Amino acid sequence: MQGEKVAHGKKGALAVEDFYMEKPMGYHVRDGGQSLSDKVWKDPKQRKKIFDYCPEISMIMDMKLERERCDGDNKEGGIGPTDAEKEKAAEEAKKAAEEAAKAKAEEEERRKKEGEEEKKKQEEENKKKQEQAGDNDEDDPLANDADAKAKAMAAEAQAKAASANRI
Repeated sequence: MQGEKVAHGKKGALAVEDFYMEKPMGYHVRDGGQSLSDKVWKDPKQRKKIFDYCPEISMIMDMKLERERCDGDNKEGGIGPTDAEKEKAAEEAKKAAEEAAKAKAEEEERRKKEGEEEKKKQEEENKKKQEQAGDNDEDDPLANDADAKAKAMAAEAQAKAASANRI
């Protein structure tokens, strides 16, 4: 209806255009559906209710938007994630990065502790080996003296020879 005015209000409206109302007398669609109010037409569920209640609107509007949708269309005129979804994904990625960094730091700290414990064990084992080697050397006063060893061997050989002669 060219040039006619539309009632604006929520009670007793014959036709509505800039707000959503359950089952009005009719809907006014400006410019063949080219300039629609997002309050009324952006929500896909609400839009479906309008088209179910008043199927004649589909003849006025370019219904290609309803028939041919792209993959990933959010049915609100956009493809891909919404701003809220992007923010949520960014927050989740940030949390995951923080958790990964924290886990990596904990792993490095654990490895350091294990390395220190391993070094302490090695030092203790080396000390024990040195003490055992030192104990053996203390029992044999001739262990480090080559001349004394030679004299001891000669004395031992003479003792064997003497015992062999007595028999």
